[in-house]
Amino acid sequence: SEQQLLAVVRVILAAPRFAVLDRPETAVGAERLQGVLKALSEFSIAYICFGRSDVPQELFDAVLDIHADGSWTWTEHGQGTPTATPGTREKFPAAPKGPD
Repeated sequence: SEQQLLAVVRVILAAPRFAVLDRPETAVGAERLQGVLKALSEFSIAYICFGRSDVPQELFDAVLDIHADGSWTWTEHGQGTPTATPGTREKFPAAPKGPD
């Protein structure tokens, strides 16, 4: 876990505009995750986290849940009550086919 925290410090020192975090709760633990995300925000580093659904969603501004059937739900956790918007793959047109 110390190595993972050192990796977070390296990200902060590098000061990127955004960071992609793959299951950060497994690296730093659920109890430290909030502090890590807060530190990134304080240094104006936007982040995208890929992870499990058992992490408290309130830690994030918005959550995109992608379900096994291809449907998805976008939930915003701004001020007030979270608002969810459901969607399906059918809302996106198929990519155009190239020449045969």
